[in-house]
Amino acid sequence: TSAESINIGQKYAMHSNVLNEDRNYWVHLPTNYDKNKKYPVVYLLDADWQFHEATGVFHHMMKNKRMPVSIVVGILNTKRQRDMLPTNSNLMPDGKPAKIMSEAGGANDFLKFITAELMPKIEQSYATQPHNTLVGHSFAGLFTLFALLEDSRLFQSYIAMDPSIWFDDEWLVKKLAKQIDQ
Repeated sequence: TSAESINIGQKYAMHSNVLNEDRNYWVHLPTNYDKNKKYPVVYLLDADWQFHEATGVFHHMMKNKRMPVSIVVGILNTKRQRDMLPTNSNLMPDGKPAKIMSEAGGANDFLKFITAELMPKIEQSYATQPHNTLVGHSFAGLFTLFALLEDSRLFQSYIAMDPSIWFDDEWLVKKLAKQIDQ
């Protein structure tokens, strides 16, 4: 019998000037990646928890023509609450403060890291189309909706699964309502 390896991606790191820290990201290339073709890019948040499962699902969907053949970039966490949450509220859904929430409020900088530092790095390193998707769950789902409301042109598709819209007394819902009223 012969052995063939199964490779779901490569691990990379880069320094972020915006966040003033090193950031890890993982890249999953489509089967038969061809540098002469152009691919849309899926930016997957919480990659440390979601990458293995998501790349398996995406691979299945691509193989069955349920989604475009895409590059998947998984962004790992360093300080999840800081990066995913748009305001500095430290309250949990029950209204009680929690120490885990003490660093909340850095979503603007995290979005800038993704769009001004990571995306150009990916575009320089791989054959990409100008079609990017942002995917997040829970706090990362809230971040995904936050990014959509901040500037819907940053990504062409947004997938927010079970977003934590309860955060900061439904701050995001109130922001959306203000934007609709304008």
